[in-house]
Amino acid sequence: MQSLSVSNIESLIPHIIKVRNFGTKASWIIEIAKTIQDDKNIPLTMDELISLKGIEENQQM
Repeated sequence: MQSLSVSNIESLIPHIIKVRNFGTKASWIIEIAKTIQDDKNIPLTMDELISLKGIEENQQM
């Protein structure tokens, strides 16, 4: 999380270029990393996870 939070979109894109809408998702990943800042702060509940930008609950079960 720490290294991602100081990263930039251009450096992340080569790693996720095969993902649809990779530019948007790269910015979300960096924003999430800045929000979390440290691995120990990774949300552990579904409510906490879906409160992060770009993460939504899968309604299919």
